[in-house]
Amino acid sequence: MAKIVGSLAVMVAMLLTSCVRPCRVEGTVSDISDNTITITTAEDAIVTFSTRGAKMCCPAGIHRGSPVSVEFSDDVSDGFGNAERVEAPEEYNLLIGRWIAPCGGNPECMHGFELRPDGEVIEIGDHSILYNYWRYDDGTLSLAEAEENLLIDRFDLAHHWTIEHIDSATLTISGYGRTETFARGER
Repeated sequence: MAKIVGSLAVMVAMLLTSCVRPCRVEGTVSDISDNTITITTAEDAIVTFSTRGAKMCCPAGIHRGSPVSVEFSDDVSDGFGNAERVEAPEEYNLLIGRWIAPCGGNPECMHGFELRPDGEVIEIGDHSILYNYWRYDDGTLSLAEAEENLLIDRFDLAHHWTIEHIDSATLTISGYGRTETFARGER
């Protein structure tokens, strides 16, 4: 165990000290509080940043599982640093909100979902599949009944949709042999 922790510490140190200032690191939020954000990088390095005084460029908010990039200029020691800027990808910010479409072409019946900034999903209309939580990762929208099903080791327990198109008014997703387009809905 000590060997693994030592290896991770070396990996974090190499990752964060080998950049030209200001540095940027990308990853997934593994924990978040009022004044800190902890991210896990693609290389499984874990680093925590203070967000006091940082510019938070995530208009929709961020939650555990959100993709982010963190810009910093101070040295990171013992896996902790000070963030200057935290931002989420544009697609992630566009996903937040209510998305609706007619049920089977019937304009009187609407179905869809609302993606909330805290990672929760509210279903609209058709409740044949129960989704409670969502995650965005590199062009994929994943929906699951339980939040832990969005974790990498349980990822097969979620439904994964490829985002074909997204803008401020429409969302087109595909998967499971079908493509569906939703319109931005009113609250």
